[in-house]
Amino acid sequence: MFLSVKRVLVGLAAGLVMMVAGCGGADSPTTAPQGVTAVAGDSTVTVSWTTETGLNYWIVMAQASAITFDNYAQFPDARIIQVPSGLSSISIGGLTNGKPYAFVLLSTRSGSPAGPGAPSVSATPRLAGINWTTATPIGTADLNGLSGVISAFGSRYVVAGNGGFLSTSTDATTWTTITTNTTTNLTAVSASGIPAAVGDAGTVVSSSDYTTWAVNQVGGSNPNLRGIDANFGGTANFTAVGDGGAIFTAPTSNRATWTQRTSGTTQNLNAVRYSLLQNIFIAVGDGGTILTSTDAITWTARTSNTTANLRGIVVLPQIFPVPTGTARIVAVGDGGTIVTSEDGITWTARTSTVTANLRAGGYASQFVVVGANGTILNSLDGVTWNTVNSGSTAELRAVLAGFGIYLAVGTGGTYLTSR
Repeated sequence: MFLSVKRVLVGLAAGLVMMVAGCGGADSPTTAPQGVTAVAGDSTVTVSWTTETGLNYWIVMAQASAITFDNYAQFPDARIIQVPSGLSSISIGGLTNGKPYAFVLLSTRSGSPAGPGAPSVSATPRLAGINWTTATPIGTADLNGLSGVISAFGSRYVVAGNGGFLSTSTDATTWTTITTNTTTNLTAVSASGIPAAVGDAGTVVSSSDYTTWAVNQVGGSNPNLRGIDANFGGTANFTAVGDGGAIFTAPTSNRATWTQRTSGTTQNLNAVRYSLLQNIFIAVGDGGTILTSTDAITWTARTSNTTANLRGIVVLPQIFPVPTGTARIVAVGDGGTIVTSEDGITWTARTSTVTANLRAGGYASQFVVVGANGTILNSLDGVTWNTVNSGSTAELRAVLAGFGIYLAVGTGGTYLTSR
């Protein structure tokens, strides 16, 4: 999940606007900010600069190829953004792909009027998930799970794999291997933003700070676990699913005490996601199994209209506007199987362009799903799908979508990026 600067930082008080508008003053910076750049992403632009100690920074922006502070308000999507203290870059989301955006950076000192602005820089957001780059492998283990908190103010990524492999990153480029004190295969990472991974023999590896990780087991027969996610409303719990229809829950505040729930199926469950839009958990598994629950305790079987083994789920984050006719939930599986739903209850089979086994998916400005033999598919609406050249033949097992970026991982430490 990620935060949109448009949602978080607009609507500044009149006094703040006047501070920026009143350019120049005894205590104002005397030079314009240096090193200002704008780099386009998917529905985003990242503005970066060289930070000077003691200054506060402001971004004036609008949908245009160039602007000044005097004329920016004449253009669409005009706004002023106050940059949180200490940052030297910020990603501005919620922008329209294919439209140019211009940015002027100004600075103030301890409440002074703004100094001179840097020359306008511009960038045009464009759809990601189409052109992929093979990045430096993340270790050599088979990588099975990938998740993270992706924010305008800083990001944290987690990848998990066989042999207890776990690695974290703050920039999706440099990765730090974590000592997990387990050699059990880790199969999935929670998409909720709370760092937790599950694996074979009922293993749960979790952390509160991305640095110190605890290893626990869910108990019972400790089945192999294949998926985990969490919600933040009502009962606020983790839900983990696995072999033989296993479902376990635990409070998000306590990852050591798990309660087994009745799923009503003996099919292996391979993934679970919480959809905030519909306020339901959705679990998918072998034989076309789909289960839903509003509390992660009582589960109901749904008709999936497929008998293929389902491996992954994509749910749309709440912040995204959804065009009419766009699927809100996508489940993928073996043989190129794709089924979609508006509500998690009624499912429709879709025509795929491949027969490869599909493993996982994500959504930023479009759906992206990955699978065997380097398979990547994308879709703007979840209904019509296109094949994308990944440049890899590895089995891709997890994908993460965020601020203008898609990341995919797979066998042998394979790591692909699309920006």
